[in-house]
Amino acid sequence: MACVSELQSSLDMNAGGEIARSLDALYRYLISRMIDANTKKDSTALDEVHRLLTTLREGWQQIASSPPGAGPRISP
Repeated sequence: MACVSELQSSLDMNAGGEIARSLDALYRYLISRMIDANTKKDSTALDEVHRLLTTLREGWQQIASSPPGAGPRISP
């Protein structure tokens, strides 16, 4: 939870626009699911958090491997 909270606190809501707002909502959701997992002993909540964070990491890796100035890659 500390890592997700740190990611959330690093968002620049003014400069980040819609992307920052979307990431903020995602991070809030992830934290709530982690709280659910802890309080309700719900391992499916942790599975969901893991899946979402893996997808997010893959997206950041794709962006990092794109040439500078390249727009986002959108699959049909």
